[in-house]
This record gives sequence, C-alpha cells and structure tokens, in this order.
Amino acid sequence: MAHKAIRLEVDEFVAHFLKAPGPSSTDTPPTLSFNPFKDIANAAEMLESTISALFVEAVNKHDLAPGLKMALSENALIKATQE
Repeated sequence: MAHKAIRLEVDEFVAHFLKAPGPSSTDTPPTLSFNPFKDIANAAEMLESTISALFVEAVNKHDLAPGLKMALSENALIKATQE
C-alpha cells in the first residue's frame, strides 16, 4: 500500500474518483453533511484488507458512485452470480 497521501475534502474525492458513469449520465453523487469515510480515519493503524472492506462498504452504503456497485476482487464473482 502507498505510504503517501494527498488530503482532499470528501466532496473533492468523490468528484475526482467516483464520477458517475458516462458523460450523459444524470446521476450525481449525493451531497453529504458527514464524512462517510470516518471509519477509516486511522488507516495507518489498520490492515489493508480492513481498509478496503470499509471503503467499499462506505461507497456502496452512501451511493457515492451512482450507477456503479463496488466490490472487492476476491468477492466479485461470488456477488455477481448471486444477483
């Protein structure tokens, strides 16, 4: 995992990395009054697998990437066949 980070506000992060799919999409990420990533605030002290799971959970739970569903690669095939 990277050992350097650039701090962004949640809105900036969502706008840069979790854009709605396609230029014609009308889906826009929600405006939040809280930090959906608060559970990974102490990421430096966590296992990478825990950080990944909490990140994916936050993105999906708060619909931060409208029109998309995020999954961990080790679970992608299992979840895809269940839906």
